[in-house]
Amino acid sequence: MLEIKHGVVLSLRQLKRKLALMRLFRRKYYSDIEDVAMFIQRQQETSGQLHGYRWMHLKCIRNGLTVQKEIVRILMKILDPIGVTLRLKRNLRRRQYGVRGPNSLWHVDSYDKLKPYGFCINGCIDGYSRYIIWLHVNTTSSDPRVIAGYYTQAVLQKAECRIQCAAIWGPKIAT
Repeated sequence: MLEIKHGVVLSLRQLKRKLALMRLFRRKYYSDIEDVAMFIQRQQETSGQLHGYRWMHLKCIRNGLTVQKEIVRILMKILDPIGVTLRLKRNLRRRQYGVRGPNSLWHVDSYDKLKPYGFCINGCIDGYSRYIIWLHVNTTSSDPRVIAGYYTQAVLQKAECRIQCAAIWGPKIAT
């Protein structure tokens, strides 16, 4: 454009050298470090405590903060030194949850990697015992009626089993 509009011919290397001499940079207006530190602190109080500096840098950018990765890394090392060392050792604190007992929490998920070939794998496990409730293959996993059908079928099967157990061993065993 310089050559066409103004008749100035420069190579890319020459242009970069001139920009550096004039102290012109692509990004000059970084966010205030205090704002970035407060954001990182808030993130580490919630789900961000397991995130490394790269993921935290991405979160900063998504929330409108302009900051360098190196600054985020240094801030995280200052704000959460224990977490940084645990992540370096690959010894993370995983979130834990408690479940009252069997069949009180079911986890449902689908595997769609084979969807282009016509296979959608849908499964459900019990959160307490990790027992597989169902595992089905179908042509779709985006239709809620399909998943609801699996759920209904599993609930009816559990109820049937409970009724049969009550008939054999008595009502106290089946509960």
